[in-house]
Parts: sequence; structure tokens; C-alpha cells
Amino acid sequence: MLPVTNLILRTSNKKIKNFEDDKDSVLKLNPGLRYDGIVNIRNKKGVEKFNRFSGQYYLLDENKQLIESFEVVIGVDIKYPNSFPILILLDDHFEKSDKYHINEKGFVCLEHTYIANAIAAGGLRLVDFVDYYLPRYFSWALVKKFGDASELEEWDHHDKGTIELYQILTGVSSKEGISAFLERYLTEPKPRRNTPCYCGADAKLKDCHWKEAVFLHSTPRAQIKKDLGLFE
Repeated sequence: MLPVTNLILRTSNKKIKNFEDDKDSVLKLNPGLRYDGIVNIRNKKGVEKFNRFSGQYYLLDENKQLIESFEVVIGVDIKYPNSFPILILLDDHFEKSDKYHINEKGFVCLEHTYIANAIAAGGLRLVDFVDYYLPRYFSWALVKKFGDASELEEWDHHDKGTIELYQILTGVSSKEGISAFLERYLTEPKPRRNTPCYCGADAKLKDCHWKEAVFLHSTPRAQIKKDLGLFE
């Protein structure tokens, strides 16, 4: 199973019960950021309303000493907490290219979309998002730019990344095997525990690829149907 659910509402801070609590925690822990209110942000889906944070994100070392600061915008969809925030890099620390997983407008690809969908379905606090993804990404990008990048891990880009995800998810490397898995998955409106497993094994789904099926259910079926074309 992909390492998805470790981030879902994982904070031990029981005081965070709503967006206002979450916002206050983020601002307290990240003094370079400010809250700008609700704004319209254009993304792949069009123009949507987001809670906008902007300013400087300070990347610190284990001794809380500054490594580098980055000018960013963080957008939190009004469907909070069932949304995956967006990160926009405004400065020129890194080139806007696939090499750094940043598009020409500065949107940073922090996670494969389907993993982000699964996390959002379970609910995600912004303080956890900032605490986990921002140091993870900026540390990775600095190493890629200035250090030895041979040991760095990253998803392949675009369709190659989706193929890679399905290979990890199903445990199958052949296009035929993955295509068969997805076709069986698409025969049902939602996963059922006692149905034969989509992988073709002589086992019920609950005893085989149940978690993987639930993971896929977070992504629209139309998209998964489209993905079948990747395995023709």
C-alpha cells in the first residue's frame, strides 16, 4: 500500500477543531506567513475560492536555525478539511520546470494527484500540511540544486508518474495486468469487501487489495477510465 494515510489528521493538537484554530496554529508556528482571507485562484479546474496565506516560509534545521526562506502562497480550498492545499513559489530559487516539479506559474507539485485525493478524502489540517510537505519539498529541491541528487526520490512526470503509481498500487508491472485490475475495479460503483479481488487472485477483495481499492475510490471514476488508455 502507498504511504498515504500517515498524514491524515495526524496532529496531536486537540485544540485544532476548525479552520480558525488551524489558521491560528499555522501563523503561530510560521511567523513569516500572513492570512489574506478568501480569494479566487485559477488552477487546472478553473477559478476556485481559496483561503490564501502568503509571505515567507522559513526552512529551519534541526537546531531551529534558518537554512533559507522562500516567498510562497498557500491556498486552502473552502472545502477544508477535505481538500489538499496548493503551494505556489513566487521567487526564483528554483527554475519553473519539471525538474523541480514547478509549472510556469509557480504551482508546486507536492504529491501525486491520486494520493492527494486520498488524503483529502480523509481530511487534512493545514498545520500538518505545512509541517510535512514544505520542509520535505524545499529540502529536496535544495539538495537537487546544490548537492548530490542521485539518492533523491521523486515521482516520474505526468503519465509516467501515474503508470508508476499503478505499478506500486497493484504490485503488477505488466500493462495487461494493470489494465485487467482497473477494468474489474470499474465494474462496481464502489469496492465491496466480499467481491473477488481485482488482481485475479483466488481471494476476496477484503483479504487482498482492499486498501488499494479504497484508495482508488477517492479519485473520480472518469479519470480512472481515462487511465486505461495508458495501458493499451
